[in-house]
Amino acid sequence: MLTKAIDLRVDAPFAFAPAPPYKYRAVLLSCTRCYWLALVGALDEDGKKQLALRLGAVPPYGERVPAFNGARCVAQAGALTAGEYEGLMRVVAYVAIGLAADDVAGMWRELATVGVQTWQDLGGERLDCGFREL
Repeated sequence: MLTKAIDLRVDAPFAFAPAPPYKYRAVLLSCTRCYWLALVGALDEDGKKQLALRLGAVPPYGERVPAFNGARCVAQAGALTAGEYEGLMRVVAYVAIGLAADDVAGMWRELATVGVQTWQDLGGERLDCGFREL
């Protein structure tokens, strides 16, 4: 699976930009961005408000899950930082429970599993993902 992901090309309208130097991270961020746009786009206004509230309630965790501004993440779904998309990759499977269809929730769980397994493959090297200092 990872070798196929590394060979994947993501077209400009869907790709995360600027792409990080590691191709598989670029693919993961692009997938997360597309999934996030699709999830937010599929929700009605009440669902979007609920998603924003839930996301805003997620506590930051280390360098990998930032303090989310839920309202901004929903309103500007396609314009988030790499750190925000990385954090979404890790938490949306839990945040969107009951808001998304079961197959959509399953896709987020799979993305999180693949992402967490492959993100750290650089021997602990830290990619600057644009996190804000608290």
